[in-house]
Amino acid sequence: MFNSKAFLLMLVTAFLWKFPLEAKPPQATIINASPKMKVFLYYKNSLLEQKEHFLSPQDTVVLPFDSDSFSPVMVSTPIGNKLSAGVIAMPGDTIYISYNEAQDSYDYTGNHSTELAFSKRLSQSSFRLVGPYDQIAYGSKTDFNYFLDEWRKLWIESEKFIIELKAAQGVREEFKNYLEQEIRLKVFSVLLIPAVLQNPKKPVRPYPQFYQDTVSAHARILYDSKRLPESSSERLVAALRGYAMFLAAREGRYGDFAVQYEIAKREYEGLQREWVCYSALKDLMKRGNGSANLVKDYQSWASEDSKYKNKLLGIKQLNEVSIYKEAAINDIFITPEKKQLRLSDIITENKGKVIYVDLWASWCIPCLREFPASLEIMKRYSPQDLAMVYLSVDKDTDKWLEASYRHLGNNVNSYLLKNEDGSGLVKKYNIKSVPRYMIIDREGVIRYADAPPPSDAILSEILDRLLYPTIGSKP
Repeated sequence: MFNSKAFLLMLVTAFLWKFPLEAKPPQATIINASPKMKVFLYYKNSLLEQKEHFLSPQDTVVLPFDSDSFSPVMVSTPIGNKLSAGVIAMPGDTIYISYNEAQDSYDYTGNHSTELAFSKRLSQSSFRLVGPYDQIAYGSKTDFNYFLDEWRKLWIESEKFIIELKAAQGVREEFKNYLEQEIRLKVFSVLLIPAVLQNPKKPVRPYPQFYQDTVSAHARILYDSKRLPESSSERLVAALRGYAMFLAAREGRYGDFAVQYEIAKREYEGLQREWVCYSALKDLMKRGNGSANLVKDYQSWASEDSKYKNKLLGIKQLNEVSIYKEAAINDIFITPEKKQLRLSDIITENKGKVIYVDLWASWCIPCLREFPASLEIMKRYSPQDLAMVYLSVDKDTDKWLEASYRHLGNNVNSYLLKNEDGSGLVKKYNIKSVPRYMIIDREGVIRYADAPPPSDAILSEILDRLLYPTIGSKP
């Protein structure tokens, strides 16, 4: 007798075998458990893209661990001037963040309380993983003996922390291994501060032999890391690039992005070679001229299916888009007078000028911190040459207007994006977080789809080249 149920089961099984359902990547969940305080957090992936989230009380964000993710991942939770605060997340984790008013800091709770306690202690240590490399004050006149004495104190403190971590109960081995690796890479990067902080406008400062010997002895961590996939370490690329700058200085050269690319291509192997060269080129493309030939060179030797090569080519293409010819990004914006304009209308109003576009939001603290520098840039150039255009992604019109007037005043080009969710500009340029900056040339062509922020000194050099191409600087 024909068994219809068995036959149906056989068909379903055959279908699933031929067309398997796509499995969701593992995830971590972060919840803002504060009753009133909003939480800003961010993290990076192996493409060195920063993902940002702003959580209202009781809001939840899911962190997917896909092929581009670091795993584990350091999630930064800056608060006020405490930029080093953060927590380490692994697949399957659920982490609650709550504001501790007495300490003006965040508390982290979840299933792995001992790990979360280590994360908080780490963020308060001198070898913290997040934030600037300012653990040791260093300048062009700093004595190398003093610098190494201070660095050894840092190194000893970090090794004591690692010993305590490895002996701790209730901590997953993957967490221990990850933290040990990242701390040592960070401490090694701090050792390279004299190379990273060379002044490009002055002769390269020579290294005494005892400093070179110390770097060489601790550089073994880079050789030990050759077996690591790039997804396992966020700090590895910084250490590898810092070491490239050290090698450049030892050769009597300043380790700018192009030199970092050259040395990384020469010294490193496999995926690490692709990754570090990609990182240097990405920064070079963001900051100015001189990348075209190196991008072509990278294409010639990077692996055929390299995600880094494809990403660089995508960045290059986005830097050549004409606002007038790309209808998909011609979004509608609202003026403070509630008039509606297309993006092309805004560009036409500033025709013949170089346009610096600032995508921001009233709730975005890093956005607001850049405004004083932005206003200084505005003063530096003639309004006939440069237009500063501020495009808000706020959903609340009143909050946009209030923040715009308070931080920028009345005499600025300030607009509100009408429909962020359906925005062609947001989709085409993969704008997943703010602040984001762009530069449009005098012909209405996007030249820098991911430009430096106003506080970055390189921005003036880029603007000078676009505004004064024959002389290369402001007269």
